[in-house]
Amino acid sequence: MRVLDVACGPGDVSIAAAHLVGPAGSVTGVVAQASILDLAAQRAAGAGLSNVTFRHATPRSRSWTGPDRSTRSSAA
Repeated sequence: MRVLDVACGPGDVSIAAAHLVGPAGSVTGVVAQASILDLAAQRAAGAGLSNVTFRHATPRSRSWTGPDRSTRSSAA
């Protein structure tokens, strides 16, 4: 399962979702503030998660979707 967490902030929901979907799933957290991006990534790495990534974008920019523009679930 793929999960998209729009406006993820420091990654709380993204990290929880990454635990829920397990290693077979993936989570993308989208954050508008570049300064929070590194914090979210550090927190995920500290939790030992490799199935979560974070991107700097605004919800309207649509640069947060994959090449096929699809996601299965979203958290906001």
